[in-house]
Amino acid sequence: MRAHPDDLTTLLRGFSPDEDKEEHGPRYGLLGWSHAFLKVCNALEPGFAFKDSTSRMDWLEKVSFVDAKLKRWEHPYSEGDRSLHTRDRAADRDQGPPLGIDFSVFRRLEQLALENWIGPSPGMAAELAFMTDADYKRIAERDLVSLANALKSDDVKMSVAIAGFVVEAILCDQLERDRTATQTAAVAAKAARGAGRNFDPAKPDEWKFIHKIVICGHTGLKVLSERVEDAAQTARDWRNLVHPKEEKALGAAQLTPSDATIARGLMEKVIEEVDAYVRASVPAGAALPAPYVLPW
Repeated sequence: MRAHPDDLTTLLRGFSPDEDKEEHGPRYGLLGWSHAFLKVCNALEPGFAFKDSTSRMDWLEKVSFVDAKLKRWEHPYSEGDRSLHTRDRAADRDQGPPLGIDFSVFRRLEQLALENWIGPSPGMAAELAFMTDADYKRIAERDLVSLANALKSDDVKMSVAIAGFVVEAILCDQLERDRTATQTAAVAAKAARGAGRNFDPAKPDEWKFIHKIVICGHTGLKVLSERVEDAAQTARDWRNLVHPKEEKALGAAQLTPSDATIARGLMEKVIEEVDAYVRASVPAGAALPAPYVLPW
């Protein structure tokens, strides 16, 4: 799907909540409108070149917020959740916020798109066929294109930060591929010696980036070699560069283009090893994933 920031403007101008259609569930019209808005947002992402890390994080947070709201509405965790939404329906009939999302969120997404979209560069695309989770795959591929744009504009800080985002998305995908295997690997990694093992193998929702690297490493799932596992710990620092306090502590002002080159190289090494691991895990006679494609 091809998209342009003007599509968001068009959706906002045409916003008009329908009357509730009980046979389809409450706020049926707003649900479709919000899905359309989110679909355009996702289609725009390969064409972004964010001017700064604050804008990038603002976009990611708001898109994730809308996505989470839509998923919760469609699959409420409990009858209590559904009842809570139902009580808000009366307000929605009178130009209220879609699905309980403040309308300023959609306005801000439109503004960010208009300010930071430059259009997709010819041939600039990423494909990580070895990934299985659709959301993590979309995030990693989107960030790879953002990384390509940051490298082209010599934005060193954004380049090293985005490289860390890509590494984490890929590792999260691996950890969720086979949860039984991940649980066994987490126990083994916890029992081994080394840094980054202060985690509870039974509580994956509490694992931090450092723990995910260790569990995917040579004492856990063995997705990463020991050498790449050790180097990947650097990605934890890169990812924190989006936070001003962390940036100051890490001395990001001293970053040079060579740091961006190192970040890209390490990220590519992680991609190479994960791809090889997935291929080696494919049963005999089964189709192998397509070769991965990077946007450079």
